[in-house]
Amino acid sequence: MRTLLSLLMCVGLAGCDATWPDAWNNVPRPTARLLDVDFEGLGLKSVKLELDVEVDNPYAVDLPLVDLKYDVKSGGRRFVRGEADLDGAIPAGGRRTLGLPVRMGYVTLFRTLSGVGYGDVIPYEADVELSVDAPVLGRIALPMHRTGKARIPRPDFGIGRR
Repeated sequence: MRTLLSLLMCVGLAGCDATWPDAWNNVPRPTARLLDVDFEGLGLKSVKLELDVEVDNPYAVDLPLVDLKYDVKSGGRRFVRGEADLDGAIPAGGRRTLGLPVRMGYVTLFRTLSGVGYGDVIPYEADVELSVDAPVLGRIALPMHRTGKARIPRPDFGIGRR
């Protein structure tokens, strides 16, 4: 509501020369950055890929999360793609870092990335889109892209632990 009032005041104060699209373009928008893509653990059936996303909320109200789409490749070969519904929100006027886990079968990973073994470091290219439900504006998609390197973890099946 506060954002809408600010927008209306800007249009009113700008005089007759301002147009609705000009005022609309000046409304602050949330931003997101993909900080890291990392393999977190290898279990009996799957490997967990962690997507760390930092989101800034410029609004005076909480910003609900909607969903996440992801597409991760290495050497031009896709090894995981999908989408997930999200719960929660980014606090009003705040910033939050989300650790978003993606599970994938390790057989698929090693088939797709032939020649890769436990402990190897692989290059990756990640395209991620986080959607939020912004006040007044509605659903906003925040696209992100990152390239980097990630280490394939060694298995940890908990054998021999006490």
